[in-house]
Amino acid sequence: MPKQYLQISRFEGGLNTKFDPRDVGDNELTEISGMQVYKTGRIFNGTAKATVTSRASGSLTSGKGLFLFKSDNDLSNAAKSIELLAVSDVATGYVDIIEDPFNTISARDTTGNAGTNFAFDLGDNHAGGEQNYYYVDGALRACDAETGQTGNHAYWYGHVDRATGGATSFQVGGGAYNDDPTITHTASSDIYVGALVSGSGIPTAAYVASVTDTTHFELSASTTGGSKSGQTLTFGGAVDTWISAINNLAAPTLSGCNITENGSVAYATAGNGFDVDVTREETDDDGLWEATTYEFAQSFVYEGDQESLLTVYAESVALSTNNYFTNVLVGVTTPFSPRIKGGRVYIRKKDSNDLWTLFLDIDFERGVRKDMGATFEAANAWTVSANTSKNTSGLEIKGPSIDTYESINGFSPDVGHLSFGEAVGLFYKDVTVCSMRTFVTHVNYYTPTGGAQTKLMPDRILYTPIGKYDTFPPNQFIDIGINDGENFTALESFGTKILAFKESTLYIIDVTSPDDTGWFLESTHNGIGVDKPSAIVKTEFGICWARKTGIYAWSPSQGLVELSAKLDKSAAPMTGLTNPVVGYYPPDSQLLVIQNCGAGSDMLIYDFPTKSFTEFSSYTGDPASNMQNNADECIWLEDNDVKKYSPAQGTGSWNFTTKDFDFGNPAILKRIKKIIVSYSTAASGVNVVTTYYKNGKTTASGTLTNSWATAALGGVVNIDASDIGTCNTLKLKFAPAGSSSYTINDITVIYRTRIKAPSTEANN
Repeated sequence: MPKQYLQISRFEGGLNTKFDPRDVGDNELTEISGMQVYKTGRIFNGTAKATVTSRASGSLTSGKGLFLFKSDNDLSNAAKSIELLAVSDVATGYVDIIEDPFNTISARDTTGNAGTNFAFDLGDNHAGGEQNYYYVDGALRACDAETGQTGNHAYWYGHVDRATGGATSFQVGGGAYNDDPTITHTASSDIYVGALVSGSGIPTAAYVASVTDTTHFELSASTTGGSKSGQTLTFGGAVDTWISAINNLAAPTLSGCNITENGSVAYATAGNGFDVDVTREETDDDGLWEATTYEFAQSFVYEGDQESLLTVYAESVALSTNNYFTNVLVGVTTPFSPRIKGGRVYIRKKDSNDLWTLFLDIDFERGVRKDMGATFEAANAWTVSANTSKNTSGLEIKGPSIDTYESINGFSPDVGHLSFGEAVGLFYKDVTVCSMRTFVTHVNYYTPTGGAQTKLMPDRILYTPIGKYDTFPPNQFIDIGINDGENFTALESFGTKILAFKESTLYIIDVTSPDDTGWFLESTHNGIGVDKPSAIVKTEFGICWARKTGIYAWSPSQGLVELSAKLDKSAAPMTGLTNPVVGYYPPDSQLLVIQNCGAGSDMLIYDFPTKSFTEFSSYTGDPASNMQNNADECIWLEDNDVKKYSPAQGTGSWNFTTKDFDFGNPAILKRIKKIIVSYSTAASGVNVVTTYYKNGKTTASGTLTNSWATAALGGVVNIDASDIGTCNTLKLKFAPAGSSSYTINDITVIYRTRIKAPSTEANN
């Protein structure tokens, strides 16, 4: 019989362990490790990862610790588009913020005291920490969700560029500091977290990071120049710096805050709230106020127009028929926390349950106005003297505003609580931002009717009003699957859909409607939940995740798809999915699945264009972090080494095994004559062993000696295959005898058919 040819030139089908080796596609493989197939017509080995740099010692929780975000300001406060990486240390609770994380990473600050990268401390208790982050509207939010860590805080970290009113200067009493961020003082009532500080030995842009107790505060950076004492420092003024603060939307305190009728404004205690002076117009009859006694309340307004709850003034004012308010003046004393951009004053009938109606809208930069639709007039801008400010001309308020606290904010001021930073030990397990709201789940938070009572609610999803990303009224929640024996473990969003994961169940919630009454549970999927957020990643193809039983993707257009449908769940590599961590590499549209995070496990790589899997034995380190990506790279942390995914061809071990070929007719014997391989290599190659399997055997039938060329740069190698003899079907495995770099273009098997009854030779 004439020579015949079997050509294997396509490999992009990747790994298929689900079907019998004879039934997989011609372009699929029954084994593959250390190789890539996403370039059609070629199979080549890659490095899978490379070390970017290292950091000093730190501790990680498996699958936790990293968060990538972008800012319009670098850490020196310059206007610059930059990528920043939050790196947490579970042993200390410290979080470092690092610039340019895909190229370098600075040594972390190990003391928590004004290191180059130190940003904030999540709290006092850290064993087994579960750090969660989200970034929106120019600020990073973080909390530690480890149950029982009662000393932990929720934090806010962002760049603030805002005038905060006049500055105040005073001697900090017996203050002493010596190249240290901690300063002793005797004037605690005038020192506030976030206040900009300047003076002898104070670094540029330093601010009050925390008020430790009544006699100590801590700067955001260490002082310089040696020992100091009894220094005069300046607090407040314009702020252009990064600020870290406990994420608490606190209401004003009353100290020095009064409603007066003196015809001239007084000034509240610094940072505490607003002093308001009113004059009753009794001679004119243009007033639209009802004749009664009125009470007043005040609030703070934080960045993003997030408003605190109300603090009620002690004083009230009585109006007669047709009276109104005139020459309304507001007095403030700085510094305030840089997060506070102003505040509001409300009015209602005394001792009533009426809605609180807007009386004054106060902006620290623009001045004062009487309702949300009014403009900030120049006449009501601020007159600043040292650290006190008042509006230049008094306002005339003839009748009630149409604006109420509820209409402005979307919730009642009676909800009791608003933020996770109000107390230590409050937390959420995971978070996503969708439809201009923040959604958090598995919360330890205040109950809607319990006053100061808190409760761990693992079946609850809390959400914010539109655009108010830190504001969590306790009565805005979704409860799903209550008492089902599962807890929410992770949240992710795509478009206007929320994917809410429990350990075994996935709920998909449609939040398209701007009104939460229009939201609905779109679908429920059993048996495909996840254990933690690091097993999920968002891609342009949809949300992808891994669990012990499979690897999945969901998108609005495709619905739910099992990406691992061609992989046998009862066999390797799927049996290795014990603690998966998932990442994404955008340049090549590849999903990266670490089988067992931090345990020296393999990495499965799914290529979206070819819909194929390959495998790398390349992920080591214990513990190891979650994965983060930008448009060009994907990184993670192994021990203290920053690793970067590298799909480019490299030198390493590899192997691949073809399907079991029957040459178009399994009943006919074939005598194998030669195997020709077209290949290339960047340097002198090592010998590659060809192992063959005859007639569906799972154990090797033999190997071909001297089966591979060792010449440099490649070409064509002719392998004598006469030792194979005859067979009905044939499977081939290729593996180098050492580390090497190869690209294989095609494999050709030359054979002759034998038209005779099967002999014992075929079974050798």
